[in-house]
Amino acid sequence: MISIALSLIFLLIFLTSKRNVQFYIFTLVVLFPFTFGNIKSVPNVQIIEWLNPVIFLIIINELVPVNRVRQSQQHISFRGLELFIFAFIVLITWTIISYINNQILIEKFFGGVVKTGISRTYFNIFNNVLLFFNTAVFIKLFYKEIDFEKWLNLLIYISLLIGFLRISAFVMKFDLPFFANLYNYGKGTQIYGGLAFRLGGLTEVAGFGIAALLAKHYLVKKINIYYLIIFILFVFFSGGRTFLVGLSLAIFIYSIFFAQRYIVYATLLLMLLVILVVILVPQEVLEGQLARMTAFKGGIKNQSIERFKVYQLYIRNFINNPIFGKGITPYTGFVESRSKDIIEFVRAQQFSGGHGSYLSILSTFGIGGILYLLIMVLGGIILAYRKVKKYFIDNSILAAISIFSFFLLLIKSIYYITGYNGLKDFSLFFLVGLVASIRVIENDYN
Repeated sequence: MISIALSLIFLLIFLTSKRNVQFYIFTLVVLFPFTFGNIKSVPNVQIIEWLNPVIFLIIINELVPVNRVRQSQQHISFRGLELFIFAFIVLITWTIISYINNQILIEKFFGGVVKTGISRTYFNIFNNVLLFFNTAVFIKLFYKEIDFEKWLNLLIYISLLIGFLRISAFVMKFDLPFFANLYNYGKGTQIYGGLAFRLGGLTEVAGFGIAALLAKHYLVKKINIYYLIIFILFVFFSGGRTFLVGLSLAIFIYSIFFAQRYIVYATLLLMLLVILVVILVPQEVLEGQLARMTAFKGGIKNQSIERFKVYQLYIRNFINNPIFGKGITPYTGFVESRSKDIIEFVRAQQFSGGHGSYLSILSTFGIGGILYLLIMVLGGIILAYRKVKKYFIDNSILAAISIFSFFLLLIKSIYYITGYNGLKDFSLFFLVGLVASIRVIENDYN
């Protein structure tokens, strides 16, 4: 009852807010897993899961006024976004096929099937597609009402706040209220004589914060070095190795194409940061964290045997079902392990995919799944790059939006090798929708 009451209060505040405030709230609940807890039997329902359909209704009301007294002057065209629409058609088609094969036919011919989480998974696939269009159309409709510099400032400050709260929660051993999933995941382990940490959520806030800093730098021609150092320290204490590789690649590519003159400054800043870490971080933590961040020897089998087994099954599922994948369904096959925890982890990852988005989507939806995901990731990067180049001089706002999406999509392209789930990442659809909104705005002018 408390969750429902809080949701209704939040909804009332949202509906009575101005459009720019609605966009700020919309962004925050997409990028961060805010939740009011369980709603009946559904655990940790994220706000974006139910707020996204509400935003769709707001858009419909704007485009087709209910009272019909005024005619909508808005023109919405998705010309130039056909490739993404094709990806969504593939995703939806494969989702429907999965539902028919694993729900309707199995129930009809083999009796009951485990349903825990299945309906929610299917709902959120369609919700994600809706999220893309909501983002693109909302920005197009209310572009002139949104202060994008304030939007970037909000992302920076909220990322800093959540980052510090995340560390405090780990140190003082409490769960962050109103947060779900990995933002309450964290552990410390002994490694090579030192203490290494893996704090869930820190990589995400660091990525959002650095991307917002770079986009804001383009608007105001300056960057807060102190904030940048803090975000990089977040990455260090997160223990995220693949994210670190993705972040490094994103900074390198962004510098080569759009900020060549800052390469020397970035190198000097990195050297300064290394010196500060060596001086300020306790020796035990420094040794352990460095050992973890650089521990690539032996590959995934030596680093994480449970993930290695997950990836083996992903590949086996794809070989057995190369076109449509195994679909969204509990895994009932044999898992070779004596550890109950590893067996449960492997089975959970097989349900609708898990760690390692590229292999995961191959397992779940086969060739159709990887086609959809590559179009979203690579297509989003290419579209964002083109818009940055196009508006780098002529329109600072559109360039800043494109920089924000370009930088984060570059990170995701690497992070998806070992992390996330290609079906459940709300931020992917939001980021591609952000840069797609520029194309929708261009269509209006054309």
